[in-house]
Amino acid sequence: MVWTQGCALACEGCFNPDSHAKANGEIIEVPALARQVNASARASGLRGLTLSGGEPLAQARAVAHLLDRLDPALDVLLFTGHELAEIRRSSVMRAVIARCDAVLAGRYSAANDHPFAGKSLLLRGGRIRADELTPHHIIELVVGTGPNATVTGYPRRKTWTSTKN
Repeated sequence: MVWTQGCALACEGCFNPDSHAKANGEIIEVPALARQVNASARASGLRGLTLSGGEPLAQARAVAHLLDRLDPALDVLLFTGHELAEIRRSSVMRAVIARCDAVLAGRYSAANDHPFAGKSLLLRGGRIRADELTPHHIIELVVGTGPNATVTGYPRRKTWTSTKN
């Protein structure tokens, strides 16, 4: 998973607001990142790379260069807040999409039951199937020794409401 830094879309209720500022995060040169991804995939047997953010298409040229340097055996899944119509108007964004096996596109809406809801799924080449991207409502709750807990995942609203009380 590669998380890009920077997003100007300002989707209401975004669950990853720390990724919006361009100045946050770690700067990694594209060739070094590609070497790291390729080596990790070889060592662990991973089949592909997922790109999210922030907004990966905010750095479309760098993402295209990264994808050009990846092992071609790796499949690529891109999560973007841009709508397909916006992507089609940008030659640089289209160049990134042309290098991806699957794209989940569209604005995030906190009103939806799952972050995938209301998005467009674009599949290219058959290496990623639609059923692999079926939304699941799975959560992980990590309780430490103090008063705080960390929740990751996407619970159903009803479940989340009942566990908060």
